[in-house]
Amino acid sequence: CCVLFSFCVFSFVSFECYGMYLKWGKMLESIKEQKNNGIKDVIVDKNTFISTYWSYGDWGNPDEHFDEWPNTLYAEVYGVNTFTVK
Repeated sequence: CCVLFSFCVFSFVSFECYGMYLKWGKMLESIKEQKNNGIKDVIVDKNTFISTYWSYGDWGNPDEHFDEWPNTLYAEVYGVNTFTVK
């Protein structure tokens, strides 16, 4: 029973991590496309940072406040003026 439960939790967490990996990749492509189009105030989809796995981060996720941490850090890392999540 414990082995089955552990396998189920492992499968769930693995699936969520892979889903977040795919969403993160889409976000990076979106940022790249916006920068190529000359947009320096990037906007990304808020669903990129949402997961059904209760222990998957959340405390340091960017939000709609482009002038607050961690949005300012994301903007600096990706070389844009502002980073906003909508």
